Amino acid sequence: MDLLPCPVTYSGSPIAYSFNEANQEKMVRFIELSPGNEAVIHNVVLTEGRKLVKARFEKVEDAVAWLILNQEAYVEITLVSDTFLSATDRKKLTEVHERIVHIVPEIRCPDSLYGHTPSFIDLSKSMEELFTDYFISKKGQQPNNRLLNLFREALSEEDLP
Repeated sequence: MDLLPCPVTYSGSPIAYSFNEANQEKMVRFIELSPGNEAVIHNVVLTEGRKLVKARFEKVEDAVAWLILNQEAYVEITLVSDTFLSATDRKKLTEVHERIVHIVPEIRCPDSLYGHTPSFIDLSKSMEELFTDYFISKKGQQPNNRLLNLFREALSEEDLP
């Protein structure tokens, strides 16, 4: 008995389940089989349904313009900035698009902003200085006054009976 070549194909998923599959073309495969003949494979690209789309921006205004043009997709946007995304900017984004799944902040961390990350903890520093060092090591920038005031408030409540 002769064995005919048998193509093997991975079916995958007809829809994207994670943003790792964003911007991928999804399709289905129809395989025609008949005894003694080679398999005939037809790929059909899926054009219906909502896509997962990723995009990266350095300006909130550019992200807003792109979001307006991509209303039918579920989106993940990355915003590159020197600071954290403000509540006002987040609101601008979410008001123009109802299918934002993730907003990913990418904070640029220039070395001149905080020097180098210490490899040890200097316990002679005050709690506020230690908090500032920690924040800089994790976020790449100085904590703002509002956050420092909140930290000071939390410290002062620690002393209460």
